[in-house]
Amino acid sequence: MRSPVVATLFACGLLAAAVAAQTPTPLHSVLVANALAKPLWAGQAPGDPTRVYVVEQKQHDIEVLIDGVKNAVPFLDLTGKVNSSGNEQGLLGLAFHPDFANNKFFYVNYTRAGDAATVVERYTAIDGDTADAASGLVIFGPITQPQSNHNGGNVVFGPDGKLYIGMGDGGNFNDTGPGHVTGGNAQAKDQTLGKMIRINDDGSIPADNPFFGDSSYVQSIWDVGVRNPWRWSFDRETGDLWIGDVGQDAHEEIDFEPAGQGGRNYGWRCMEGFSCTGLSGCTCNDVALTLPIHDYNHTGSKCSVTGGYVYRGPALPDWNGVYFFADYCTAQIWSLVYDGVTATVTERTAELAGATPINNITSFGEDLDGELFIVDQGSSTTNGELFQMVPEGPFTGLGNALAGVAGKPVLWGEGTLVAGSAGALNLRDGASSASGVLFISLSEGAVPFKGGVLVAAPIVALVVIGTDVDGELSLAWASWPSIPSGTTIVFQVGLNDAAAVKGVSLSNGLKALTP
Repeated sequence: MRSPVVATLFACGLLAAAVAAQTPTPLHSVLVANALAKPLWAGQAPGDPTRVYVVEQKQHDIEVLIDGVKNAVPFLDLTGKVNSSGNEQGLLGLAFHPDFANNKFFYVNYTRAGDAATVVERYTAIDGDTADAASGLVIFGPITQPQSNHNGGNVVFGPDGKLYIGMGDGGNFNDTGPGHVTGGNAQAKDQTLGKMIRINDDGSIPADNPFFGDSSYVQSIWDVGVRNPWRWSFDRETGDLWIGDVGQDAHEEIDFEPAGQGGRNYGWRCMEGFSCTGLSGCTCNDVALTLPIHDYNHTGSKCSVTGGYVYRGPALPDWNGVYFFADYCTAQIWSLVYDGVTATVTERTAELAGATPINNITSFGEDLDGELFIVDQGSSTTNGELFQMVPEGPFTGLGNALAGVAGKPVLWGEGTLVAGSAGALNLRDGASSASGVLFISLSEGAVPFKGGVLVAAPIVALVVIGTDVDGELSLAWASWPSIPSGTTIVFQVGLNDAAAVKGVSLSNGLKALTP
């Protein structure tokens, strides 16, 4: 979609020059939802763009968000089945079956009540808002966890339709102690701990697993030598696997695996990042090991990597193929571009800082379009929150911002708010028949339009909405009204044909401070 502002820039040659210089679209984040209880995963179910599902680690439940608002009742509550007494225990992962729209299957990873062993269990949804709590079927585990930490917990369906499970080494220091074999669990062929696991959707073992038929290996092993693969993902376009593996003393690492090339050894416990640990189990820098493509140390209070995703969404096309990851303790966020030899890493924390601070990043997430969520666990004084990465404009989020399909932040700006200047807002997920008006108010903290009624005055401007064939609404103005510098304005869209834009919430607004 090309807005009028973009079209003007093309005509002037300015945008072409920017593209030639490969200047990426500035990044920003907006708040999608708050009042979450230690969230650590967010995403959508195949075929359902209207809901966002959030895993709450300590509440032992899966919440449903519609337009950024929690349903009154959780999708699934596993209270009584989950042990979350340790900081790294609890409900840890969720994966929807690729054919969820038809079979209604989804899979959860948790440490079970009592012995805190790892279990992956399949459940069946009744509908998009409710699951059958009695339908649970254990398809993997129980796997005994020697200590309370390093439980991994991420479960993801790969591009091959197989279910992948990340298993930590069992905890403790140096992969040693009770429940840890000589040389460490991560290097032991007959141990599930410290591995990437691959199984069929019914729990059986795929015959094309790299060690299938070798009786010295656990047959479900895909890769060995990981310490605690906290969050990892597949590139939805290439199928490549990206792993954020949590370090011990001073090295957090990002591992990269080309699509379908399992059977790798990522080096723990004889290596941590690019460094030798001096521990047994394997040989440091052995040619049989797969080294990370990037590691970072613990300076500046950094402590634990949170793996992310390769961006593939439509809102930021010039970020296509860029990987994003973070540090849990500092909430620093980085982008990573990998050319197969060199990883170029750039910090993006300041760019992605929205109006609401991001505190402790436990996970990233994707919506169905490939737009990225940032999951904030919260702090001792704040609830957890869900953010989404969006293009930066002259506007910052207020409340949940404008919400479209499944609570996605869908409104962003081009141009400026300077009196007399042209500009535009863009609203994703519109239909070509949609039209409406833009309401602008000088009442900070109050939305101008709610429930079909204007609730804040004065209304400064009404701007007609136009659209193009891409289903992206463009709210354009030729000349911004004269508003005193430094004024906070609140603006929001009211639609003449609300049914034509899927799930747009008129009860939320965006605000901006005029130059």
